[in-house]
Amino acid sequence: MSSDDNSVLIVGSTGLVGKEILIQLNNSETIKNVYSLTRRKVPDFIPNVKTTEVIEPNIINWVNSMEKLCNENLKIFISSLGTTKAAAGSLERQYEIDHDLNLQLAKIAKKNLNIQTYILVSTMAASSKSKFPYLKMKGQLEEEIIDLKFNKTIILRPGVLLGKREKSKGLPASIASSLGSLVHNTFLAPYTLAPVSDKEIGRAILKIIDESKNYPDGSVKIIDATDLNKLAK
Repeated sequence: MSSDDNSVLIVGSTGLVGKEILIQLNNSETIKNVYSLTRRKVPDFIPNVKTTEVIEPNIINWVNSMEKLCNENLKIFISSLGTTKAAAGSLERQYEIDHDLNLQLAKIAKKNLNIQTYILVSTMAASSKSKFPYLKMKGQLEEEIIDLKFNKTIILRPGVLLGKREKSKGLPASIASSLGSLVHNTFLAPYTLAPVSDKEIGRAILKIIDESKNYPDGSVKIIDATDLNKLAK
C-alpha cells in the first residue's frame, strides 16, 4: 500500500480513543485523507487539516451516509465506535450500537467501499463464549467481522482505558481506571488490568497501519494491550 492509498474512514472519532486516533491520523505524514462519520462535530482542539467531517445526528442514517462515500477511494476503515450500558439506557440498546451498527457499517465498508484494511478497537478478554454480556457481545462482533473476510483484519484488544473522559462510565469503570493508573507502565501492568492510554492507542494505530503493508492477504491480526503499549513506545 503506497502512501497515496492511505485514505482512512473512521467512526467513533468523538470518543476517548477515537479522538486520539483522529489527532494522530491528521498529524501523520503518510495518511493522505481522513473521513470522520459522527453524530456531532469533532472537538475544535483536534487538527482537521486532512479531515472531511460527515456529520449525521441520527445514527439510523449512517449506512446511507457511508454509501455516499463510495467514490472516495478509501482503503482503511477504523472503528472505535461504542457506548456504555448507562449511556445507551439498556444492554439491548448498547448491543444495537456496539454490535449491530458496527457490523452494518463493516458490511457497507466491505461491499460498497471496497475497504481493504479493517481495524476494530475491541476490548481485552472479548469472547463469544464469555459469561459476561459485554465481553460476549464484543467477542461476537469480532467473529462476525472476521467472517466478512476483509483483505486485512486487525483487532485491538486494549485493557483498561486511561485518559480524560467527558463523562464518567460509572463507579466500577472509575475504580478500574484509578487502579490502572497506579500500575500503568510498571512491571505489574501485563499481569493486572493491562492499562493503556488513549494516546498510546492513537500512536499504535499509525504503526499498525504502516506494518499492515507487510501482512499477507487474508490475514487476521489480534493485538492485545501489552503489544499496544509496545507499539506506542
